[in-house]
Amino acid sequence: MSFNELIVNGGLETGTFPPWTASDASVTFEYSHSGFFAARLTGGNINAFIFQYVPVDPGKKFEFLISLAKIGALPGPPVSISISYYDSAFNFLGIGLILNVPTDRLPNVNENNWLEIYQITDSVPSGTTQALVNINKLPQAVSADIVVDDISLLEVEGVGATGSTGPQGATGPTGATGVQGVTGVTGATGVQGVTGVTGPTGATGVQGVTGVTGVTGPTGATGAQGVTGPTGATGVQGVTGVTGPTGATGAQGVTGVTGATGVQGVTGVTGPTGATGAQGVTGVTGPTGATGVQGV
Repeated sequence: MSFNELIVNGGLETGTFPPWTASDASVTFEYSHSGFFAARLTGGNINAFIFQYVPVDPGKKFEFLISLAKIGALPGPPVSISISYYDSAFNFLGIGLILNVPTDRLPNVNENNWLEIYQITDSVPSGTTQALVNINKLPQAVSADIVVDDISLLEVEGVGATGSTGPQGATGPTGATGVQGVTGVTGATGVQGVTGVTGPTGATGVQGVTGVTGVTGPTGATGAQGVTGPTGATGVQGVTGVTGPTGATGAQGVTGVTGATGVQGVTGVTGPTGATGAQGVTGVTGPTGATGVQGV
């Protein structure tokens, strides 16, 4: 008989997530259940998770193991763990396991305490080719980060079929009844085992679809524009002010220097004197006028 581990990098010992897919999570070396590393999922009012697809065969069952703890004194958030079965086209075929860790059920890793979970899955349905292993830290305000380590999904191999029952042998002679021995002292009642952790509350259902928004009503008609009021009368024009006195005439500027008289040109040649015309007839001498009054 042998065990086949289906989870890859279940202890995060590569120091990275692949092939895990993670959201709001990191690989830490501050805390670990074994080895050197673990996954740290962010607390508070957010959804943090890691998940991985692993190949599986129909008809199989698996052993699932995981170690969980919270970091510090804040309340531990609720945690949901699920293993779901799918075909090669990622059609959902069934659930193999659902675990729920309620609020504040995780021990404080700073006190070197871990919650170790061991569960057997339901059988893989016909047509299944892969399983989705999902560790989901659910939202809760003012809650601690959690650490996850040593995630394992084991397939048991090599268990042979039960053979057919052989023929019953002849019944031997009945021996003499021996002397009944003394009844031994009743042993002390064993210590009662620790009560297992109550499973976490199931994941919150999907929120219903928001109803269709109603049609916006028509815009009302624009009201009539009011009448424009009359224009007011133009005011009386004010009296024109008195014209101020004319300012004094400014001083006359200095007369510029008279330029030099240019050179007189050469006098031209005097032309010939023309011929004297004929003397006209002397006119008649008029009568002598009266002698005027002698002055003082």
